[in-house]
Amino acid sequence: MFKRTIKTLIVMLLTISMTMPIANVKAYEENYERNVMPARDYDKFDDNFNVNQSNSLVRSSQIPSTYNSVDEGFVTSIKNQNPYGNCWAYAACSVAESYLIKKGMASSDIDLSEAHLNYYMYHNKGDKYENTDNDQTNVIGKYSFTDVGADPRMLQLAMSNFGLASETIYPISKITTMQGSKEDQNNTQYVMTNSNLLCQQAKGNESIIKQAILDNGSVLACYYDTSTAYKNSNYYNSNEVNSFNHAISIVGWDDSYAANNFDNKPTRNGAWLIKNSWGTGFGNQGYFWMSYDEYSLGSVYSYEFKNKDEENIYQYDGTNNALRYTLSSNTSTYANEFLVKRTNEELNAVSVGSATSNIPYKLEIYTNLTDINNPTSGNCEVNQNGIIENDGINYIKLSKGISLKDNTYYSIVFTLFGTNENNASIMLDATLKGTDIEFIADTSNEYCFIKSYNTWGKLSDNTFRIKGITIKEEPKPIETIILNKTDITLTKGTSETLQATINPSDTTDDKTLKWTSSNPDVATVDNTGKVTAVGGGTATITV
Repeated sequence: MFKRTIKTLIVMLLTISMTMPIANVKAYEENYERNVMPARDYDKFDDNFNVNQSNSLVRSSQIPSTYNSVDEGFVTSIKNQNPYGNCWAYAACSVAESYLIKKGMASSDIDLSEAHLNYYMYHNKGDKYENTDNDQTNVIGKYSFTDVGADPRMLQLAMSNFGLASETIYPISKITTMQGSKEDQNNTQYVMTNSNLLCQQAKGNESIIKQAILDNGSVLACYYDTSTAYKNSNYYNSNEVNSFNHAISIVGWDDSYAANNFDNKPTRNGAWLIKNSWGTGFGNQGYFWMSYDEYSLGSVYSYEFKNKDEENIYQYDGTNNALRYTLSSNTSTYANEFLVKRTNEELNAVSVGSATSNIPYKLEIYTNLTDINNPTSGNCEVNQNGIIENDGINYIKLSKGISLKDNTYYSIVFTLFGTNENNASIMLDATLKGTDIEFIADTSNEYCFIKSYNTWGKLSDNTFRIKGITIKEEPKPIETIILNKTDITLTKGTSETLQATINPSDTTDDKTLKWTSSNPDVATVDNTGKVTAVGGGTATITV
C-alpha cells in the first residue's frame, strides 16, 4: 500500500473473557433469562475523549428533569432475546424503531428483524454491484454467530451497508435455519444514514445523552451486566468495570430518582430508564433503572435512518471491521473510484466514516474519468464544503444530482482539514483476525487512493469507508410537437406560416426546431415554419 503518510490505529478490541454465571441470578420477576454476550473491553474508555466537542450537541435551552419516550409513544414493545446472546441486534432495532416512529416514518407497531441484522452481520452476501461479494466477517471462536456479540462500532457499519428488514419477512424463529441470498440481504426497508458516538462513557455526559433522546427517541448503549448489582428493578455496580457484555437502549431519565433505590448506594440521585431485551418478566415489565453513576455504561450512540426506497450503494467496505486512519498531516485527501454498472442512475448523496467529529471538509465528485489512477481526471460535477459532524457515519446530500453513464468511472474525493488538537481520522476496511472474529477484506477489485505531495497513491490492502448513494434516475418526459394545422392548401406563389408548440412546455433545455419538406419542387419551408407553394402536387412538411 501507499505507506508514506499513513499510520493505522486498530480501535476495535476483540479480547474475550468469560461471562458471569447465571446460576445465582435472583428472580426479581418471573419467567426470564439473563442472556448476555462475551465481555469486551472498551476502547479509550478512561479518556472520555470527546466530552468537550460533544457538548455542542446540547441545543435545548432547558432539558427537563424527567422524561421518557415510552409515555410519548415512541418505544415499541419489549422483546425477548432468549436463548441468544444477540442483545446488540435487539438494542439496535429498538433504537431504529423509536427513531422512525418519532419522525413520523412508521407506525407504533413497527417491528424490525433482529434475525436479519444478526445473520447478515456474519454472513455477508455482497451488494448489487458485486463490489463487496468477497468481503467477510466470520465467527471463528467457540461461539455461534447468535452468541458472539458485536462491538457497537461494528453495528453501525452493518446498518449503513444493507440496512434493516421487517420481522414479518425474517422472524427471529428462523435465525438458525436462515440460508440467505444477496437478494435477501438487501431486501431491507430502512438504511442508517448517520451514526454518532456521543460519548465513550455515559457518566459525566448526561446532557448530551438527554438531548439525543429528545431528538431521536432513544440511544444505544452498553454496560457490564452482573447479577449482584440488581435490586428489584434498579441497577448500580459500585465497581469500576472497564468492559461491557450487554447492549440496551436508553429511553428516558429521572434526575430525582433516589440513590436509596439502589442496593449499592451511588453518590447522587438520578437514573436512566433502560429498555431491556429479556422479556416482560424481567424488571418492571422489561424496563429497569440504572444510576447515573454506573461506571461501565458507555459506547453511547445515536442513529438516524431513512426509507431505503430504490436506493443503491456503491461501496467497497463490506466487512464490519472498525479501523481508522489517522494521518500525520492536518490536511488529507482521500478518494474512492467506482465503475458505473447500471443505466439510468443518479448519484445524489455520499457517506463517509469518520473517527473524529466537527472536521471541515471539501467534497468533489468527478465523472467520466480518463485515467483510473487519477481520481480528478474527469469532469468536476460537484465542489462543496461542509463539516463532518459525527464520530461515525456521515450522510451528505449532494448540491445537485449527477447522472452516471454506464461503464464509466466516477470518483468521490474528500479533503479533510484537521487541527493540531483534532487530527482527521477516516474509517477504513481491512483484513484482521481476532480471537473470535475475523475480517476478510477483498481489495482486488477496488480503487481507493490517497493524495500526498500532489501525487495519488493507490491503496493495496485497505479500503476507505466512502460510499456513493444512487437512486434510479427519473426518465425525462417524452416531448411531442403539436402543429396548429395538419393540412393546408396553397396556390403557387402563396405562403402560410405553421405554428409548432413543444409539449411539455416547462422544458428547460433550449430547443431548435428543424423544418423539412418531402418535395421542395412542390413546397418549401424555412426555419420559421413558413411554407411556400412552388408547383402542383403534394408535399409533407415535417418539424
